[in-house]
Amino acid sequence: EGRDPAEDLRVLGRELREYGSSGIFGDDEIDGHGDGEREEETRRRRREMLGRPSLILANKMDLIPEDDAGMGRREELLFRLGLAAEEVGIAVCETDGILGMSAGVTGEGLRAIS
Repeated sequence: EGRDPAEDLRVLGRELREYGSSGIFGDDEIDGHGDGEREEETRRRRREMLGRPSLILANKMDLIPEDDAGMGRREELLFRLGLAAEEVGIAVCETDGILGMSAGVTGEGLRAIS
């Protein structure tokens, strides 16, 4: 589709950081500086949500060829997704936290998540 999955993950991470806010949300608010019980509860939930281990699934991996050059591109994509998750504070599961798959065409990777 011409999109960059790593950038899409960065956008998702920013949206998670802004969960429950007006869209303007800085680190000081995440860390608990602010007023009111409602704001504190929102910050607590946000910290909890961002700290949960996440499983990142990269779908449509069948679109990247399986030849030697393609395998390097697949590994690079998974690596870039890991970097993007780290940049935005998404906690990734320690074991197999980022998986490549093809849900529709080849079924690649589905066994690992079932």
